[in-house]
Parts: sequence; structure tokens; C-alpha cells
Amino acid sequence: MFGLTLMAYFNAFANGFVLDDWAFIQDPGNLADVPVWHILSKSYHGFYRPFAFLILRSSVAVFGAAPVLYHLLNFILYNVACYLVYRIVRTLAASEQAALITAVLYAVHPLHHPLISNCFTLCLNVYLLSGLGSLWFFIRYLDKAGKRDAVLSAALFAAALLSHLSAIALPLIMLVIARYRIKVTIPTIIRHLWPYALVVALVAGVRLTVPGTRSIMSLLEADLSLPQYLAVLWDLLCWYHAQLLLPARTIFLWDQPLDTPHVWLKSFNLVMTLTGLIYLLTVRWRNTEKGLWLTIHCAGLVPLTVAAFIYSPRTTTAIIEPLWFVLSSIGFYALAARGLLSLKGRIPARSFSGLVVGLTLALIFLTLGHNAKWHDERTYTRYWVAVNPLNSVPWKRWAITYLRTGEIAALMEDLGGTEDQLRRRGHPLAWTNRGHAYHLADRCPEAISDYTRALSIRPDHIDALLSRANCYAVTGNYTEARSDLSHILRKNPAHPEALEDLARLNAHTQSSD
Repeated sequence: MFGLTLMAYFNAFANGFVLDDWAFIQDPGNLADVPVWHILSKSYHGFYRPFAFLILRSSVAVFGAAPVLYHLLNFILYNVACYLVYRIVRTLAASEQAALITAVLYAVHPLHHPLISNCFTLCLNVYLLSGLGSLWFFIRYLDKAGKRDAVLSAALFAAALLSHLSAIALPLIMLVIARYRIKVTIPTIIRHLWPYALVVALVAGVRLTVPGTRSIMSLLEADLSLPQYLAVLWDLLCWYHAQLLLPARTIFLWDQPLDTPHVWLKSFNLVMTLTGLIYLLTVRWRNTEKGLWLTIHCAGLVPLTVAAFIYSPRTTTAIIEPLWFVLSSIGFYALAARGLLSLKGRIPARSFSGLVVGLTLALIFLTLGHNAKWHDERTYTRYWVAVNPLNSVPWKRWAITYLRTGEIAALMEDLGGTEDQLRRRGHPLAWTNRGHAYHLADRCPEAISDYTRALSIRPDHIDALLSRANCYAVTGNYTEARSDLSHILRKNPAHPEALEDLARLNAHTQSSD
């Protein structure tokens, strides 16, 4: 398996710093400059992940600005994680071949490529390894009832939860495994899972005292109707499973607009799919290995119901990161392995071997292609914009890579080259985001044009109105700037940014509103 991961990721070692790598590793004020006590007691760039950040901080202190060393460490940790996947599946599955194929598919699948191609994902490797370790010792505890295994499992769960909140799904996965391996009663559940409930309560209590962390209340602030909420979840789940099945153009973060069409149809699809899954798991696949893997996969999707909407009040999109499910997706790969093995007796042995080898090589080829896109910031942000232009981060970072080197003309040419793509997309966020890139380059006329296009699609688009007002003010067109801000305040008289910008504009022009 080590040889296969090396085949899939050897070109990742040439990648430089991209996206979060700069803030956390390279730029002034990176993690190495943050006191340990601050990491334990405060959020950093909006995240409270103290255990993973302490590991990354130590790595920054040792490795400095050498990306290859981070990739090497990520590669080592990822291989250990893949071995743990093999051990876990081998313990739960009836077949050695099923465990091996599962681990191989897991190791080379392109959805996992950021775990090695990016440097900052060291934090996610820490979460992955801690979570898998917790799961492994929990299974040992179920089988042997050893207190040492129970303590190690709970401690590693705490480490995973303090590295990434997606670990909140682990106790649910453990409950699924316990139901499959032992006779489950309410006292049994309490006896096996109370340490994890205690860890969740303690971590939740600590997070409530930490300033600057992102709140789950964002879901309520998004102000979605139930059908709209279900429809957006359907879109996100469809995208994620499409990437699992055909990972040709995957990205580490996908934005899905909240104003999705066909709301009632998508809501109906989600409800019917859930109904079908419940029937499958409680009747057809009840107490079967297939049911176990499907339940593990589905259990890991639960955090999506809240996490997807963390930024929604500000971005008007929901997000999904495939690496949120890097633990629970073991269930998907185990199901895929069972599907492949079901063909073993139906086709010639050579054909079966060729199928497994061919699928593995195809996944390796796709992974190598995705690794190459992380070679530098300009390459990846340009790719991200091409795949999904609805997130403002890649547009801004793409523009910054040109501005750092003074390539203004090249930036204007490349931004202009996205015109057809944005027309096809036809979403106000895409035009607004390109406007932000123009704005960064101090090209206000082009920015105003893009903001105006966004407003022609949605006249009350707040971000476009605020940004266009700012551009108008910069170019001295104070009347139009005041008009855009007033438009926002007519809809929401207490809008803080609009009030602040209007006050600043009035002070600048020595006038009163």
C-alpha cells in the first residue's frame, strides 16, 4: 500500500505554499509567532483547533518555510491512517480481500489529495489519525473490555475533537459499530459511550468561552425555510457523492447557492431517499455487513446539516468540504470493495484482477492530476475559479498572485478571459466575486461593471451594493455611492456595514444625511 500511495502522491512533494499555508505557516503572525497559551484559549483565524494547531506550530518551528517537509510529514501520517483503515475494516469485515481493497481505494482516491498536496492539511491528518486511533481502540475495548483501550480511545477522541469539529460524528459511528458487534441495551450504550459524551460536553463548554469562534447559530441566521434547507442539503449531498463516484474535477471546498431552483422537487427527493435508506437499513440490510458500512457512511454525514451553513449569512451559499467525511467515508470504500468482490465469482479471475488494478491505476492518475493543481497559488486558485466561481477567496487570492509581481496587464487579460464562464453560470455571486478581484487591482470601472451585472440579476444583492458604493466613492461619484447605501438601508435600516460606510462617506464629503 505504501508503494501505491507513493505512486499517487510523488508529484505533491514539489508543491509550494497555497491558500491557508501562507497565513498559518509563512506570513508574519503565523502559528510559530502565537504563544501556546493563546492557541489553547483563543481562536486563530476563526478556528479553535488547539491540538492540531499545537502540532502544526511545532512543525512550523522545526520546518520553517520548507514546503517539502510538510508534504513529507503529511505523507507519513496519511500512510499510517491508511494502515489503520485496513486494520479497522479487517476487524469488522469477514474478508481479508475486502479490507485490502478498501484500504487501497481509500489511499489513492482523489478526494483525499489535499491531505498531502497542501501543507496546512497537516491539521486534518492529525484529526484523521486521532479519530481512526480512537475508533480502533474502541473496537478493541468492545472485544476485550480492556480499560486501557477505553482510556486511549476517549483520549484520542478528545484530540480529534480538538483538531476538527467533524469528529463530533465519531460517537455515532461507535454506536453503529457497537450495535453490530455486541448486544445493545440502554445500560450498555451508557456504559460504553459516556466518556465520549463527557468529552463533547467539556469541549463544548470550552468553546463557549473562546472568543471569535464560528457559531452554529449561523444556520438560524441564514433564515432558510425548511424546504429550501432540505433542497440545499440535497444539492450538497449530490455533489459530494458525485465526487466519490467520478472525481474528475474535484475541489477541496464547494459553494452551493442558497437560492437553489426546484426547491420542492429536491426536498421530496431528499425525504424519499432518507425513507429508502431507513427501509434498507432496518429491513433489507438489517444486521448485515453491508448495512454496517452504509450506516457508518451515513452517520458521518450528520455534521453537514449544520456545518454547511456556518458562513451562509455572509456568503449566501452553503459549503461542503469532502475532507469533513474522511473518517466516515470508510463505509463508502468498504461498500465499493464488497461490490467489486461480488463480481469475483461471476467473471474470470484475470478479468477481476484487471478490473481492480485498472480502477486503482485510474484513481492514481486522477490523483496525480489533482496534486499538480496545488503546485502554486496561481494554478490552484485559477482552477478553483474555473470549477466553482461562487467563492470570493480564490478570486482575491488569484488577483493577489499577480499584484505581488506587478503583472497588472496579465491579470486584466486573465480576468477578462472568464467572461463566457460567468455568463454561462449566470449567478450574481460570480460577477460580484470577479468585481472584487478588479477592485483589489484598483480597476474600479471594471469592478463597477461587474457589480452592476450582479445587480441586474438580483437588485437587492447586499455585497454587490456595498462594493459598488465603495467603488463609486473611490472614483468620486458620491451621489451614486450614497444611492446604493440608501437602497440597503431602506431594506434594513440597521445594517451595520451600510451605516458605517454612509457615515464615513458623509464625513468625507462634509455633508449630513
